[in-house]
Amino acid sequence: MAEISPSTDHSAAKSKKSNDINNSGDEKAKKKLATLSELFSFSTTEKRTRPFLILGLTSASVTGCVYPAMAFFFAQVFEEFSADVSDGDSFMDGIRRMAYTFMVLGVIAYIFMSIQNTLLDSAATDMANTFQKTYFSLLLHQDPTYFDLTDVAGAAGMISQNGAKFKKG
Repeated sequence: MAEISPSTDHSAAKSKKSNDINNSGDEKAKKKLATLSELFSFSTTEKRTRPFLILGLTSASVTGCVYPAMAFFFAQVFEEFSADVSDGDSFMDGIRRMAYTFMVLGVIAYIFMSIQNTLLDSAATDMANTFQKTYFSLLLHQDPTYFDLTDVAGAAGMISQNGAKFKKG
């Protein structure tokens, strides 16, 4: 903020102050977000984090493939319904086959969604803990003058809150 000296015009100081406020809003908007490589750099310390990420993303891919398969089989249901009903056994066999197909796809989706959720949640928790440990470790190695110049308590609270957001995704 601008300091006001006796020779400073107060209207100029007010406009400087309003410009500082406007610029601080622009600075917040221009904050550089972390890249993916920076974000996943916290997955290097725990040995289980990277395999959890890889297996979780693979499970997500399998889960994503279930829905197009369901759409494909759903189109075949209309084929089965339009079949000749005079032969009741073959008609019911086709309907039964479709019902079992949807049950198997549902079980596959459930299993892989559960695996995906568990593994990605564990990886996010490990990465958030690594992030917090790294920050606090660096904080403990600072010179004593660093604590006079910065608001460490506010930054520590911010890291804890952002760590919780990081875990949630």
